[in-house]
Amino acid sequence: MSRICCIYGEQPTFPPKDQQPDAERYGPITLDNGAIVYVDAIGGEPSREDIEAVWLSQASPAPAQRLDEHLVAAISEFSAPTEDPPKMRGMQRLAFLTQDLVKNMDAEADKVADEIQEAHDRAQAAIGKFRAHGKDIRKVADDIEAALGQITNSPTEASTGSSGTTSG
Repeated sequence: MSRICCIYGEQPTFPPKDQQPDAERYGPITLDNGAIVYVDAIGGEPSREDIEAVWLSQASPAPAQRLDEHLVAAISEFSAPTEDPPKMRGMQRLAFLTQDLVKNMDAEADKVADEIQEAHDRAQAAIGKFRAHGKDIRKVADDIEAALGQITNSPTEASTGSSGTTSG
């Protein structure tokens, strides 16, 4: 006798061994009500009557209807009371103003952060320009010293690597 593990209304995309290591898949099987099913079973192919008995017992609306009724009752039991709470105009106004002020403060803080980032970026660009300008000045100074060294026939600071006057 076979044991039905699962009945599918559409062909599954996974092998039967994913659900039960010993199961085999049978189908497509057309039932008397016209439904086409696929069956995972152990111990051989189940009879059409066995499949229909399981299929129809699962498809009956009675368990689903009982579950619905139970869930509706449970939700209504735990839901908030339907009585109107006392109006707390002051508290509502305070909450609204607080939220509005926090949003405005956050927007202003975001603007200030953008301004600080922009100023930082500009400062970094200016420092980079001065750094490049300093290199240009050093190169001009090296060129002047080299020209002066050629004119006077004396070593320059750049050629000796010292930082002072040479003794002669």
